[in-house]
Amino acid sequence: MDLSQVQAGAIALIKQVDLPPLVRLRLQALNLSEGRRVRVVRIAPFGGVRMMESEGVRFALRAETARRIRVEVLP
Repeated sequence: MDLSQVQAGAIALIKQVDLPPLVRLRLQALNLSEGRRVRVVRIAPFGGVRMMESEGVRFALRAETARRIRVEVLP
């Protein structure tokens, strides 16, 4: 499953980030990397931007970026 499919309020474990190196580094600075947990705070209407939170840091991701991040939804 990719991060764009996770529902608002759910927590997911990042398994794989398939993005260019510079984008990966930027996401790592926001605590979004393999092995970390991320919570989907809110999803904009019509599948747009997603508000995320990881270890106290909130940030927004476009749906295209979220599709390239593989996750496992946690219970």
